[in-house]
Amino acid sequence: MLQKRRSSGTKILANKHTGKLQPHRHTSYVSLLLIMLLASSCVMLTERTVAADDAGSYQAFAVVPAPAYKNAPSIGSVQNGQTFKSADPVNISGSCPGTSLVEVSRNDVMAGAALCSGGVYQMKIDLLHGTNSLIARAYNSNNIASPDSVPVTVRLAAAAKALGTNGVSFYITADQTYQAAKAGEPLNWNFTINGGQAPYAVSVDWGDGKTDLFSRTAAGTYALSHSYKFASPTGHYTAVVRATDQTGQTVYLQLVAIVRGQVPTLATTTSSSSSQGPSSATMTQVAWVTFGAAGLSLFGFWLGELREARLLGHGLVKI
Repeated sequence: MLQKRRSSGTKILANKHTGKLQPHRHTSYVSLLLIMLLASSCVMLTERTVAADDAGSYQAFAVVPAPAYKNAPSIGSVQNGQTFKSADPVNISGSCPGTSLVEVSRNDVMAGAALCSGGVYQMKIDLLHGTNSLIARAYNSNNIASPDSVPVTVRLAAAAKALGTNGVSFYITADQTYQAAKAGEPLNWNFTINGGQAPYAVSVDWGDGKTDLFSRTAAGTYALSHSYKFASPTGHYTAVVRATDQTGQTVYLQLVAIVRGQVPTLATTTSSSSSQGPSSATMTQVAWVTFGAAGLSLFGFWLGELREARLLGHGLVKI
């Protein structure tokens, strides 16, 4: 049977298929190896990128100026001129704009804070003995205050709260009405005990089921620290600080902790987990397996040609 031949001497199949083996010396293994090396570089680069992602994430934050709320919050739960005969905390509530943080002060001293939800806010505050001028302010996300509410004047006519050596009424205040942190990171606060008779018993209800108890031997500023394991479904926790002095007088301060991060779930269903797709680590493993399979295929192809060449060289297969 006639066969076509190239000038290089490489044999190929005739026009009519004979079914006989022919040598395959045209394969460019150098090109195939270069392609494999390029593919391995891509896989290793992907693996390093995944490792960097797994090691930690980075977030960039920018402060965008936001206009202050034009409408002032209101104080509607107490009446101007109202008198209280109990030293228990008083419920304060009213209307508020947007998603603001509302701070209420009495006699220009911060008394408590709460987040606005559905156009209303509510909190508990202590009153000082005698006259208390209550004012509410709404703060936006850039901590810019709205106009002050219409002042409401109330009076506490209960037994006088214990005074300190400097004649200051007994109360607690803080350097910030709210603090923000990521879940798992420490949230730090400074609070100050004023007046009263030392020593003091202090409790902090963080709003996540955890309570800290400690004592202080003198009035002054002290540091608080707490880490929230998860973010709240509402986006914030209400932290309450209480202090009791030697005479049994108790004062109260409500603060807001804003916690970002993962919200705990009761159960994870198969459908919800599958909708998230494969993880980056799984995708890297698949890439390495695919690369290995391609390498084994190339190696097997080379062995097949080598075996074919040996068979032809020993005359075991007729051309």
